Amino acid sequence: MDTTYEDALESVVKDNAEFQNIFDTVVRLLKTFICFQSDNEAILLANYVVSTYFYKQFNFSGYIHIYSPEPECGKSTLLDVLKELVFNPLDMTMPTNAIYRIIDSNEGTMMFDEIDKLDVENRPELMGVLNVGFSKRGAKVPKLVGASFTPKWFNVYCPKVICGIGQDAISDALRKRSFPIGLQRATVQEIEMFNLDLPEISEQFEYGVTLQLNQFKDEVDEENNPFWTIEDYVKCIRILRVTNTNSRAIDIGAPLLTIATMGNLDWALDTLNAINEITSKNYIDNDQSWQIELLMLCRTIMREQTTDKIFSNDLAVKVNDFLENRFVNWNKGNGINQNQVANGLKRYEIYPKQMRIGTDNKRGYDFNDMLDAFAKYLPEEEPPEYKQEEVELF
Repeated sequence: MDTTYEDALESVVKDNAEFQNIFDTVVRLLKTFICFQSDNEAILLANYVVSTYFYKQFNFSGYIHIYSPEPECGKSTLLDVLKELVFNPLDMTMPTNAIYRIIDSNEGTMMFDEIDKLDVENRPELMGVLNVGFSKRGAKVPKLVGASFTPKWFNVYCPKVICGIGQDAISDALRKRSFPIGLQRATVQEIEMFNLDLPEISEQFEYGVTLQLNQFKDEVDEENNPFWTIEDYVKCIRILRVTNTNSRAIDIGAPLLTIATMGNLDWALDTLNAINEITSKNYIDNDQSWQIELLMLCRTIMREQTTDKIFSNDLAVKVNDFLENRFVNWNKGNGINQNQVANGLKRYEIYPKQMRIGTDNKRGYDFNDMLDAFAKYLPEEEPPEYKQEEVELF
């Protein structure tokens, strides 16, 4: 694995024990209340929390998009926890068409709950603000004010957390400006584990975190930043360019990576991986060629199989065995994982399902489910008719 970017990242890392303690504390607090799909989500959110105190130091402030396929998956709980931690949370549960005035006159983090239920009258106003409010340079909207309808420009740049049912509750453009945090309904055992008193526990963690971050914030202004330099920020941008091919992901990821360099090297590396992993969920659709490449590899792999089925993890391993493909460099050189394989194949309506191979029963893929996609998207070479082997039902 190419370690050039690791050496570059190590040269930026400050190894500040106070910041690292904040990162660790926020991760512990988040995991106390939320059952995440992966550790990367908690890592990214910890950096995001810290970044809300310093967002004016950066050119971009990406959004957090918390979503789930159905109610009661922990979205509101996660939003409540973040409200305890982020800089000056501004609750916009019922946003009005004056949202641009609120942002312009307040420094803070906007928190939007149940965006999927937003009424039609206020939705265009909010979406207009969200579409430009992630960039410091372009985050101004014109409005006519006063009895004389005088035009005035309002600044709408600030960190924003968006919460709602379904990833499609926001536009494609807005998803590209966001870090997606997808939650699933917890099991009964998990609910018992996470059924804790938020005010009592959060006070133990949150008070010291927000107090210290506010003190750090007061040390920073346009002329002075004792924590990192513009050169550090630029170097983090360059590191992301080596490990992430999407420009929007680099824009919103660089502030978080710069923040992460205040901790130790392991934390910075974990943050880099989290940024690349999470933004790939949103941005991978901008480059469809990787999905075609994945589909072609699946065809090659399945033709070499002696059975008509393969488990999801085994398919990912076999994809990574093709050393000349792009996927071997994903995830810090660990290759594509089974979730990313599923994300790529779903474009062709190919989905994993529960299956038995030998004595094992796991989720995987049936070659026959891929035949239509092979014929439709890889027409230059028709896949051969596949003979399904006989399997025992019991």
